[in-house]
Amino acid sequence: MDVVVALEKRFSVTPDGTVWSQGWLAADFWERYLDVFDNVKVFARKVNVDRPPDRGRIASRDRVSFLDVPFYLGPWQYARKIHQLRAAATAAVESGDAIMLRAPGGVSSLLFAAARRHKHPYGVEVVGDPYDVYDKGSIKSLLRPGLRVWVTRELKEMCRQAATASYVTARGIQQRYPPGPGTYATAYSSIDLGDEAFVDQARGEPTDRNRILFVGTLAQMYKAPDILLKAFAMLRRDVDATLTYVGDGRFRSMLEQMARELGVAEYVTFAGVLPAGDAVRAAFDDCDLFVLPSHGEGLPRVMIEAMARAVPCIGTTISGILELLPEDVCVPPGDAEALAGKMRSLLADKNLMRRLSARNLEEAGKYHLQSLRPRRQAMYRALVDATNQAGTRSQVEI
Repeated sequence: MDVVVALEKRFSVTPDGTVWSQGWLAADFWERYLDVFDNVKVFARKVNVDRPPDRGRIASRDRVSFLDVPFYLGPWQYARKIHQLRAAATAAVESGDAIMLRAPGGVSSLLFAAARRHKHPYGVEVVGDPYDVYDKGSIKSLLRPGLRVWVTRELKEMCRQAATASYVTARGIQQRYPPGPGTYATAYSSIDLGDEAFVDQARGEPTDRNRILFVGTLAQMYKAPDILLKAFAMLRRDVDATLTYVGDGRFRSMLEQMARELGVAEYVTFAGVLPAGDAVRAAFDDCDLFVLPSHGEGLPRVMIEAMARAVPCIGTTISGILELLPEDVCVPPGDAEALAGKMRSLLADKNLMRRLSARNLEEAGKYHLQSLRPRRQAMYRALVDATNQAGTRSQVEI
């Protein structure tokens, strides 16, 4: 059986037909589905380009195809192309393949609506919480309050009606979006960490360089890179530190201007997007403290990657992060002053930094590929069974 996977990731296609991705999602990502399904059909946006994107990774491979989904950016283009988008979703559902929605998002919403119209079973992998993502200050749009209500309500319904549902958190997200009474439900991260992702031992004596690292998109503000920059400016008043942003997006120029206005531009580096794997791991190895001050997250894979490199981390008091970090190294979202104080106290306490290094490395071991793979496979097999049963019922009705 084949599976149609709906996800928000945008892909680039070069003239030779190769599909490219920026960031962590590349050809090896599809292995999780190919462990169970015969082929993967990707229901996602793609755009034709003349050359591969900067630091792009190949996303195409054998047994993986990319369906024709009209390209759009933002809610206005989504609305203008809604008829073509719905037609593409209907065609995907009518193929009779298994349906997997990586939600939330506009693309998974399309396939959900089509599956519901055709009474076709589907699975959902909940990778984020829109209630937090669309919180005030995280996304700059007049549509934000309405989108928060609509997307949150839809995700609740999506989980309730799903044949199978998985969550990236062990308990946090499913409390807000519970599975239905007949839903096969489980929990696993979307991350893939093999042996190469882990360091052999925790860190020893911390350095005095005070190198702070942020890794995440700058295309939206829900990871709060602006809050980190304000906090860093406060920290610089009495601590000699540097800050590096790994990631890119439309808000980068605004952040660069903010750094100049705060008087810290010479201590802040914008490194752009780095290829997933060795390059990002090298950035973790070269930092002293990883900070992710997000307004909303599912279970942040980038923090797990940092922990696998034994990096001390600071996060915010949202459910996904609190499943990874102790509450005493987290601050309320949006509180730059509290974040500055937390960075200051950790960098000054070398014993605590050593303990956090050891603790984070041990905790990251729970997300090793060998621990997650059995749960994924069981969920996918349950979706195969649900799809086959629905097909048998349809044949009987005919």
